[in-house]
Amino acid sequence: MLGVSAKDQVEPNATHYVPLLNDIELYELAINVSIGTPAQEFLLLFDTGSADTWIPSNKCSETDGCLSGSQFDPSQSSTYHETKYPLNITYGTGNALGDYFVDTIKIGDLELDKQVLAMVDTNEGPIAQQNTTENGGDEYVLDGIFGAGYPGGTIMYQRFNQSYYPFPQALYLANKIPQPLFSVFIGESEESEWCGEIMFGDINEEKMAGDVVYTDVVTYKHKATGLPVHERWTAWIQGFQLKNVNFKFAAQGTPFAIDTGSNFMYLPKHLAQQLAKTIAPDVQVVDNQFLVDCKYLDDENEIKIVFPESGGQGTSVYIGLPISRLVGRREEDGQCMLFFVPSEHYILGNMLLRNYVTVFDFGQHRIGFAPAIEGKDTSTSASPNEDANSNGGNAQQ
Repeated sequence: MLGVSAKDQVEPNATHYVPLLNDIELYELAINVSIGTPAQEFLLLFDTGSADTWIPSNKCSETDGCLSGSQFDPSQSSTYHETKYPLNITYGTGNALGDYFVDTIKIGDLELDKQVLAMVDTNEGPIAQQNTTENGGDEYVLDGIFGAGYPGGTIMYQRFNQSYYPFPQALYLANKIPQPLFSVFIGESEESEWCGEIMFGDINEEKMAGDVVYTDVVTYKHKATGLPVHERWTAWIQGFQLKNVNFKFAAQGTPFAIDTGSNFMYLPKHLAQQLAKTIAPDVQVVDNQFLVDCKYLDDENEIKIVFPESGGQGTSVYIGLPISRLVGRREEDGQCMLFFVPSEHYILGNMLLRNYVTVFDFGQHRIGFAPAIEGKDTSTSASPNEDANSNGGNAQQ
């Protein structure tokens, strides 16, 4: 694999917390990343729905979709190495074109040399459509995407059958973290948008209000080789339970992306409509949004999401939350809405994941959920329309 370096055999005896931005405008998550020597700084969307990390090149202007003004200049990095591989990545909404390269990357106190990254010359999608401060947006403008998926999900592997380890896996292989996993706590706060954290190599039990339940990551068949491969953080969901109504999928279940690069929960139209009507029989659909009476902000009826238990024992586990946690009040007009929408995709995004500490275990190929300590804020300024899904999400060939 490209980009693997065993130069630094660091004793993995420390926990590594990385602050996580809960961006209110896009309802997206972001982290600070340093790339190159000397370091060039970027604010990147933290995306478990894709595996490639990219930043704007010094060729990518505002008209090319790079709005932040932060650009990577390879001539200013003494540790930069080019590769022969182009990047052409398409997301659920958006795409980016550029080239892979190798350089030093640092996040918090974690640093890797010879990490495979990408820089893009053009970018389309929501990151290219952010409101900058000049246009009335908030103070944070995302520069690019930090892909936290599997090696099998990188465009380099899918298109060229050449693999490399994304940052979390590369950390473990370099003995920088104690366990082959990372965990995400989104957090909510009225004082600061920097209210979440990523913990590389461990789980912060102080952020948990209960135990972790695990389900296995879906295994896919590689198109070229036919071999089994883990391509993305996707889990089987067997169904939903709500008010004595069961929404069952096929026996094995339906694969859902567990995606920090998406804001809402995305469901097929018929399922989204049935679920919305079960929650609120008087629901109204306006501009692809489910509008409901604000009394549901106090609805403590529990919705359960059922998974097969990790390990293939034939048993099921579930995560549950009150309906009130799937309802928010729009800031612009005070109207209340549900945090899921009709879509062609099956995705559990941030508005659901904010209720959990989510564990991404690439050692045992499983995803865990533990109830998170409670937050307070239920307002939203983000649109749940399909085109408002992040520039992250599931990367496609």
